[in-house]
Amino acid sequence: MNMLRDTALIAALALTLNTQAQTVMENKDLDNWYVGLHAGVDAQATHTQITSHINPLAGLRIGRWVTPIFGLALDADAHFENKQAHHYNQCLGTAVTSMNWTLMGTTNIGNWVWGYRGEPRAWEAIAVYGFGWSHLFGNKGLRNRMKEGGFNTNFLTWRMGLDIAFNFGDSKQWQAYIEPAIHYRVNGNGHEGDPAGLNINRAALRLTAGLLFKLPNQDGSRHFRLAPLRNQQELDRLNEAVNLLRMDNEAKDRLLADKNARITEQDNLLAAHDTIIPQQDERIRQLQMELLDARSRPTEIVFDMHGTNLQPSVLFRKGRSNIDNAQLPAIERIANYMKRNTEANIEVRGYASLDEDPDKADQLSLQRAEAVKKTLVKRYKINVDRIAAIGMGATNQVYSEEEFNRIVTFNDNTR
Repeated sequence: MNMLRDTALIAALALTLNTQAQTVMENKDLDNWYVGLHAGVDAQATHTQITSHINPLAGLRIGRWVTPIFGLALDADAHFENKQAHHYNQCLGTAVTSMNWTLMGTTNIGNWVWGYRGEPRAWEAIAVYGFGWSHLFGNKGLRNRMKEGGFNTNFLTWRMGLDIAFNFGDSKQWQAYIEPAIHYRVNGNGHEGDPAGLNINRAALRLTAGLLFKLPNQDGSRHFRLAPLRNQQELDRLNEAVNLLRMDNEAKDRLLADKNARITEQDNLLAAHDTIIPQQDERIRQLQMELLDARSRPTEIVFDMHGTNLQPSVLFRKGRSNIDNAQLPAIERIANYMKRNTEANIEVRGYASLDEDPDKADQLSLQRAEAVKKTLVKRYKINVDRIAAIGMGATNQVYSEEEFNRIVTFNDNTR
């Protein structure tokens, strides 16, 4: 009963942690998987055997993070003996004493307590816990004697541990960890004096070290990505774009109405003269082609901001040149544009507002442009030769509102 109660508490805690995860982008079925190997030692958790009977083990781990806080993993372990093994006062006679398979829940404690920040931390603490199944090996004679004596060679297990993990690599694709844990044999050996439950006399202390490799997601990343948040200024720009599209559609409707009127005029003229003039047929054909072309022509909105023809822009705080996390989605869209258009060369233009220090406006605008350029190169791997950073100072104003002019804009020189 105590074991079931503890299991229910852990499951409830896992669900609570899962609901507190920050909003991340959609997790595909093949995303956030990892594989790895581990090795270590274990010993019976009694005061008389911990130091006198330490044995090695090795295994494989396959797992997946369902959210930045909660995941699942499967461990397959082989346990060895560094001396001739005895169980139930019987010699096993095999090097591999047992195999164990454990299905575990995993909880990232750092992401739960401090929140997920968009990429793995360098150091993390991860709780692992779950049920498993073990099989005890032995020579044929031993197995027959154990069976006759009513002892079990297959039994359920329960493991609890804590991974101290270190993430490394260009995209944090590797994880090394050390895991202290306690491993229980849950069910008894079939005798009245050894009932089922979490009994320390039927437990082993484990210490393992492992190395995991995180498989690439469908978008090429190795971890969860935060969903981009919309600020009010970006929403205002989107509303402005929508209004421009509506105006363009109204202009097209007027154009279509004008062309239809001209076609009708031509038809009436032909009917009035009761004849078909070849030149009029050709004119009607041309107008019809223009009509079809107008209906199928895509709408392109270009914002003329001192030569800038790419959206969006990157906003800065007053007197600052460091980039807020909320502005990273805008830079990422420019990076994706350059990856799709491999011939494009981007001019990054930094601006300062008139209410900032006029003596530092030129330097501040250049620092903002250089900060965005550095992010494109370092974070999104864009070739530095394809980017030019220019400080426009505080003289070339883009918007009438001062705080809107603390920006960096983008211009594609190849268009």
